[in-house]
Amino acid sequence: FKRMFHIILTMADSCLEFAHKKDAEKIVLIIELRETLLKLTEFNLRIINKTANQSVEQKSIAFFSTWNIGVLGKMWSYLAKEWSEQKKLQKISLSNKEIIFIDEVVQYTRDYYQLHYKTDAAILLKIRNKRYHLRKEGFALLETSKNKSMIFNLLSIVEKIYDMSITY
Repeated sequence: FKRMFHIILTMADSCLEFAHKKDAEKIVLIIELRETLLKLTEFNLRIINKTANQSVEQKSIAFFSTWNIGVLGKMWSYLAKEWSEQKKLQKISLSNKEIIFIDEVVQYTRDYYQLHYKTDAAILLKIRNKRYHLRKEGFALLETSKNKSMIFNLLSIVEKIYDMSITY
């Protein structure tokens, strides 16, 4: 799982860096990392299926985590793909509020990573409380942003992380 998480965190950080610097190489990196993540997800799922010394419950939890971590990576890559489909990456206009929102969702992703490896009630509470803040902020941005699809995608990431945190 750790390698999958590191790929997702790199994807999230690269989205944030692109938002700040408009570096097209970050978009290419994210799309390449998605392919790596897909292969790693499939590999991990095959290992889980072949593992004989785990109970059904342990296999189910491992399968759930692997699958959802893969989905989370796809969600970050959708954001990069959306940006890459625009004709001139340098002309993508993001407001300061949108960049701050991206940063907060990246940090939210990091919080989930911490929760996964250190199940702690304080981190879990932080994730649950932060979700409401991010939803409120995201919905407010939907009313003013020209990048509604990006905001919807980021809100989907927030919801996916929240859904995954419920298992702790």
